[in-house]
Amino acid sequence: MTQISRRMMLFFVLHSLLINLVLTQQEENSPGTCIVRDGRDGVPGPPGAAGRPGSPGRDGRDCTINWSLNRVFDMEKRLRELDSKCQFMVKETEEMKKELGTSKQQAQQLLRILAAKKILDSDSLIRQTTYDIIPTPGEALTQADIVPSTREPTTFTTPVFSTLPESTASQSCKKRLAFHIHDKVETRGAVNMEVFNIENSTFLAVANFHLPGDGYSTDSFIYKMNPNTEMFEILQTLPTIGCRSMTYFSDSGDSYLVVTNHFDGSTHTLDSVIYKWNGTEFVNYTKIKTHGASAAQFFNINGESFLAFANYRNNTRVSIFSIVYKWNKGRLEVFQKLPTHGAVDCKFHRSKEGQIFLVFANYYKLNEGFNVKSVVYKWDGQRFVFAQNVEASAAMSVDLFESDEGLFLALASHRTASTWHSHTNVYRWNGTSFVSFQELETTAAIKVNHFVADGTLYLTIANYFDEITNFQTHSMVYKYKNDRFVKFQGISTMGAYDLQPYTYRGVTYLAAAFRFNGKHGSLKSKIYKMYIGCVAREDALP
Repeated sequence: MTQISRRMMLFFVLHSLLINLVLTQQEENSPGTCIVRDGRDGVPGPPGAAGRPGSPGRDGRDCTINWSLNRVFDMEKRLRELDSKCQFMVKETEEMKKELGTSKQQAQQLLRILAAKKILDSDSLIRQTTYDIIPTPGEALTQADIVPSTREPTTFTTPVFSTLPESTASQSCKKRLAFHIHDKVETRGAVNMEVFNIENSTFLAVANFHLPGDGYSTDSFIYKMNPNTEMFEILQTLPTIGCRSMTYFSDSGDSYLVVTNHFDGSTHTLDSVIYKWNGTEFVNYTKIKTHGASAAQFFNINGESFLAFANYRNNTRVSIFSIVYKWNKGRLEVFQKLPTHGAVDCKFHRSKEGQIFLVFANYYKLNEGFNVKSVVYKWDGQRFVFAQNVEASAAMSVDLFESDEGLFLALASHRTASTWHSHTNVYRWNGTSFVSFQELETTAAIKVNHFVADGTLYLTIANYFDEITNFQTHSMVYKYKNDRFVKFQGISTMGAYDLQPYTYRGVTYLAAAFRFNGKHGSLKSKIYKMYIGCVAREDALP
């Protein structure tokens, strides 16, 4: 590849020199120094200059062109030579790519042999992908992209999975605790999963954001668990507009669902809607004006109920107020306005020590771009006050959780100014502030969640896009071990926007929201169940 780069550089240098030569010739061939021609091209030239009797006439058209045809022919010849060299380099590049592909196949074959001989664990056999098209990170740095991930990366290559003979695969299978595909549900550009219980029934709310054809006016879905099959079945659809989240809460024995309508294709100033459960389905209850609403949180402090909205932007700017409302028996009253910058998520938490936090994930800020810091607010007894800023590159979600290991704050970093690869930052409370605890390598991370299974703390991160494998990438499950989060399992996902943990009948599940596969958003999002079994090769750690 270094050889090709040098040859391409030589091509551009020669091309620049050729252009300079042409321009120099143009300056030198002024009307007074035109090349003398004999007029044989059909138009006699004017008389020669005075004082030079006998000089033949000149064709004025030659002076207009300013260089001779011979010079033009010479330059065309040089350009043909350079073009021939360029074609040769392109051909050489293709040959090198073929050699690279052959080498990769040979390496994969070697891995198969090692796995067959049980020298290497078959879980090490990860999928191959085509490398023909890699999206340029700068493609998405347009004004339109300031709306987080509204515009999809435009390239997509189909992954190619390496395979083992069936007998070899069965011999090398090692059963272990992991997540396995359990169920699939229809979704349309899904961006959020909310699992909740009403009385003895379990429900799944799917927030659908956008679908070509329907645009942003895409219905979102409510599923209900069939206790016999332990599978979700469609219950009802809700009319939504660019919905970014669906949040369940209960108050005074009643159940509600908050739908955050984010964008309709032209404006972010929309009505977000609160639905109420009537015993058989959710019905429209009330609405509230929001500005690019992305998430909502319901919480109680000292016997009073509150509902907070993370507002991303209005129609002119991203630095606006996210609002905390007081919830009074279904009536919403503005309690406090908190400054945020492109807020896309919020999380409330009351620590074991009684401290109350409200954190907003900020995605973008003018002048700071994706380097904007997210903000932590703390309850002072009467209202929320600024506590500190925490670093995260284009934070898309936040999670606050506590265990015997401490109080943690995790922020999913979606991207940097030049790449989709970034670090998802995990902070831990030291008694006075959140300090950096660990950085996790992620790629276009969207959602971070936690759960506890059999007394062990886990962290899930939904990865949306990868610069090499595109939308077919691995979302990750981490396990807390030896005072660190270590990789537990990589789950093959398709444009994942959420990886929501929940428990049903004592077993842990993950509900994955698949938004986009590079072509469309009408996908079957997956439900994963945690149990001991053989791990599929595509779900091996990448």
